[in-house]
Amino acid sequence: MKRIAVLVLSVALCHAPRLEAQQHFPPRTPEKSATAARILGIVPGVGHMYAGEPGHGFAYMGGVALIGTVALGEAIASCLDDTQSSGGCGSNRASDVLTVAMFGLWGWSIYDAGSAAHRTNAKRLQRMSLVIAPGSTAVRETGSSRTARLGLRLGL
Repeated sequence: MKRIAVLVLSVALCHAPRLEAQQHFPPRTPEKSATAARILGIVPGVGHMYAGEPGHGFAYMGGVALIGTVALGEAIASCLDDTQSSGGCGSNRASDVLTVAMFGLWGWSIYDAGSAAHRTNAKRLQRMSLVIAPGSTAVRETGSSRTARLGLRLGL
């Protein structure tokens, strides 16, 4: 059984096209900038999408939009209630709390966008790939011999 496996592997290597060293690995992608992610994070969620975490980006975008909409609705409802009773618009405790929560989530989103860039860069360094490529070695009597090269690549 071992001889058949060796025969099949050697035939496959003899007829495999020769690969250049640069074709084994995809080109290295540039690292994500934490500063750029935070600047883009001024628009809630966009910094996370740039950093490679679109799920977090949509969550922050939706969270800020939802809290902001509820805070605006609460402020409008408070204004309408105040207009009917006292003749003026004032703020109430619920709209103030929701406004603070919205700006707090927005600020945290900006901060976390930079951390997301660092997390994405760290994940890229942890990637591993196994490389199996045909190769040849020079042998004095027969001219050349086909071999297989095995390699382990860390970080793409």
